[in-house]
Amino acid sequence: LYYHAKACRNYGAAKLRTDSMAELVVREMDGELEVQMLLRGKPVSKAEFQYYDVNAKPTRAKSDSDGKVRLPKTSDRLAIWGMTEEAMSGTYNGKAFPFVRHYATLTVS
Repeated sequence: LYYHAKACRNYGAAKLRTDSMAELVVREMDGELEVQMLLRGKPVSKAEFQYYDVNAKPTRAKSDSDGKVRLPKTSDRLAIWGMTEEAMSGTYNGKAFPFVRHYATLTVS
């Protein structure tokens, strides 16, 4: 399990990419938000997302082939996570595993 956190003061900063192995980037488009999950700088298709509206109601979505999902922009704040699995085998505490999960989170406040 890998966890990649990103916190921004506004959507302008949230669209900037970092050196993180996995991350979420956001663009404002026509009153909506386009969120893209990247793994090693490349889009992740079928990534799972969960985001929270201003009333803290969770909503789930899956990304398209470009790693993108569109959300309604209901506020200047956002809390979202994206998850993808990557084929990478190994062992942990004597137990074998066939993949690892990457969770990328983004908060905009």
